Amino acid sequence: MKKIFVLGICMVLVLGALSFISEDPLGERILQALHQFHQQYPQEKVYLQFDKDYYAAGETIWFKAYVTLNRIPTPLSTNLYVELINARGEILKRDILPIEHGGAAGDFELSDQTPPGTYRIRAYTAWMLNFDHAFLFHKDIRIFPALARGQTIPDSLVQQASRVSASSELHYSVKFLPEGGDLVTGLSSVVAFAAVDEHGLPVDVEGRVIDDQGHQVATIHTVHDGMGSFTLTPQPGRLYRAVFTQSNGAVQSFALPRALPEGIVLHVLNTYTVPTRIFFNVSRSDLHKERYNHLKIVAQMEEVPVFMADINFDEGLSGGMIPTERLPSGILHITVFDTTARPLAERLVFIRQPDELHLKLTTDELRNRPRALNLWHLSAPDAVNGHFSISITDADALIAFPDENNILSYTLLSADIKGYIYHPGWYFRNTDTTTLKALDLVMLTHGWRRFVWEKILQNQFPNIRYPAENANLVIKGQAYAMSGGSVNMIIRAPADTQTFFVSAPVNRLGEFMVSGLKFHDTAQVFFQGQTGKDQFSSQNIHLSGSFTDNLAQIPLESPLYPPVIRDKQQLIEFLTAASERNRINRMITSRSILLQSVTITGEKKSAAQQLDEQYTSGMFRGGDAVSFDLTNEHPAYTNIFQYLQGRVAGLSITGDLNDPVITWRGGRPALYLDEMPVDAQTLSSINVNDIALVKVFRPPFMGGFNGANGAIAVYTKKGSGASSTGGLARDKKVGYTLVKQFYSPDYGISNPNNDLPDQRITLYWNPDLQADSLNGPAKIVFYNNDFTRRYHVVIEGMDDQGRMGRLDTVLNVNP
Repeated sequence: MKKIFVLGICMVLVLGALSFISEDPLGERILQALHQFHQQYPQEKVYLQFDKDYYAAGETIWFKAYVTLNRIPTPLSTNLYVELINARGEILKRDILPIEHGGAAGDFELSDQTPPGTYRIRAYTAWMLNFDHAFLFHKDIRIFPALARGQTIPDSLVQQASRVSASSELHYSVKFLPEGGDLVTGLSSVVAFAAVDEHGLPVDVEGRVIDDQGHQVATIHTVHDGMGSFTLTPQPGRLYRAVFTQSNGAVQSFALPRALPEGIVLHVLNTYTVPTRIFFNVSRSDLHKERYNHLKIVAQMEEVPVFMADINFDEGLSGGMIPTERLPSGILHITVFDTTARPLAERLVFIRQPDELHLKLTTDELRNRPRALNLWHLSAPDAVNGHFSISITDADALIAFPDENNILSYTLLSADIKGYIYHPGWYFRNTDTTTLKALDLVMLTHGWRRFVWEKILQNQFPNIRYPAENANLVIKGQAYAMSGGSVNMIIRAPADTQTFFVSAPVNRLGEFMVSGLKFHDTAQVFFQGQTGKDQFSSQNIHLSGSFTDNLAQIPLESPLYPPVIRDKQQLIEFLTAASERNRINRMITSRSILLQSVTITGEKKSAAQQLDEQYTSGMFRGGDAVSFDLTNEHPAYTNIFQYLQGRVAGLSITGDLNDPVITWRGGRPALYLDEMPVDAQTLSSINVNDIALVKVFRPPFMGGFNGANGAIAVYTKKGSGASSTGGLARDKKVGYTLVKQFYSPDYGISNPNNDLPDQRITLYWNPDLQADSLNGPAKIVFYNNDFTRRYHVVIEGMDDQGRMGRLDTVLNVNP
């Protein structure tokens, strides 16, 4: 049996493989198709950790995203989009976040009037939208109303039973999936099944399989979460059904797939006792068996081939083994092809390896007294530049959902197969045989569709509508009347208290673009085209909209399945405490506003001081300067230099006023527009009626370079005061979302807010703890609230090599 092994996940084929495929056109065709898809259409994955699994109105949803590409922190995308969506598919909030070291942190602040209900949080990069939207990350959550003391919630918001049995009276369905894809007459097949209720949740079933003559051929019973399997050998001309009898005597039956008269059956044996290999066997039908004499079996993991072999029934070669000792954890996709490259059978197998990062939490000072200080350390001794996020919550106030998705289950399992997986985290709790066999049932009952073999073998690859965003924020557009030259832009980002100047060259098609920008919230962009030294124009220049402006609404790909709340009383206590937390937060906010009010009214500021504070920042505020308030003036001057002539002692402005010579006591002062360095030509082009403030700083000016001879700072009007900046057109651009800082009180200092009750449920949230073998452990410091006795700690993350780690534990102080 000829074989190819490409052991481990790598980007290129080994030389041995290349020497083999030169003699094997079919193998070369398959490998080249895989290689092209992997290289040109790499698949990004996004996973989000949250501080908890459900929320009350008025709370903040804290999250940390991990973005990977081919199992390492993504080098492809720099922007992440995270959306809060209601049950109707409407986007209520959208965060745009920068990706750094494969991670991004964000939050959604919920108002206390947020309608209760089920919501979905979806996350993706622009590149991911080129592929099946079913693979975008999503997590479904419940948002509940905060309750006043004594209020309750309807029973409809909680579910008392865990999973019902099909022996009781309910509506359910069962799907049957033969191993490899098809039943074939005369060939023994493993048939997996999955039973779900009308909501898509698993149900336990017991029944029997009968043929169309009423003969029983197999029995059925659930092994785990509605799934199980049985063996069936279809006979010629026979049809088969599964029959279930409910407790009320009602009989429900479901047809099995019809058996094909000819074909092959692929059987895979994963013994679990020999973790370094899996076995396979291919059987063929007697009818037209010569059509299946020569086959090819290929195994690939995330579009990288790891095994290839010929199947030759003439030589008695119909089975073998696939070594797995050097493969990472993840889904192995096995396909059998005929000589025309037509896939005949497919099988998914999960490879489970001990390749997780080892995380160790050391509780140097573990205290649960009210407002006690805790000091812990996180170690990741085998990590290389590890980045981790941590959530510490009250273990008794929140209901835990240990079987929901986590960084391991989502990245390795849910992100690679289509369809809803009930409690995916359960399959990563341990590596016992029972768990691994149940995981194999997931492989048998779910589909894999990152690509379709028939398409990529015919060179039909995805249409790329959304290029990867790999340069942070971008401003681009079209200069319709220009070919060459540049578009000069002044970008004012109030949220970052910064203003900067950029120049974008215009190509022969009139297109221009500037990339690598980083600013938050909304920035004002003033722009003007320049085709020569003295040739400026803002006409016929258009800035393109942002990526999301023209993005069609992405439909909900699946029903919403939030974690099921079963303890009504515990939920009521949580929501009642949430109402108190909201009240305390409002008091803290009102105290802050009152304090600011006292500060403001304590000293009456002059109009000049107010104007200075409104427009200036940093070293430009105050200082030894002569200021000119133009907000209420309508001066009839050619430009600002004509206005300044003769107004400041020692300042000389001579020559052409469109490009004057400016000196102050023998030296040339620095020039600024909205605190950004500019030249005299730029300032001279500004309409004086659009100027709010001019400050002429006496030498030396310490606010920027070349300030030894003083400076002239010109500020343009804000808001509705002007529609342009001196002949510069204006537009707005959305930047990265401002992310709040997690509030963690410090009871070691004096603070009036420390007198308020402490009702926090999330005691500590840090989206970027750094721990590895080089820099050592990360420090975790936080104060307890007024009542927590046990801490629920969840830590997740990865390192620069893409290895993931997770720690989930409950800590209590020993009595």
